[in-house]
Amino acid sequence: MKKTSLDAYDSIQGRLNKLQRRVLDALHMRGQATNMEIAQELDWTINRVTPRMFELRTQGLVVAAVKRKCHVTGTTAIAWRPL
Repeated sequence: MKKTSLDAYDSIQGRLNKLQRRVLDALHMRGQATNMEIAQELDWTINRVTPRMFELRTQGLVVAAVKRKCHVTGTTAIAWRPL
């Protein structure tokens, strides 16, 4: 990851609550992931991930990367990526 990306990532950490940070950290580790893939990685229910992803999207921190087959459900889903 480039230094500018790391600097931007560090600057937003103070604006996020604990749950948002966990989701964004998991997404940064994977590069891109569906909500179910994040839920599985964090050992959370999907109902805990989806609102956090919406909040991160609303803040402009996450965008849709691609529609693809989810590795958890096997269905087509949006994979998200951090900015």
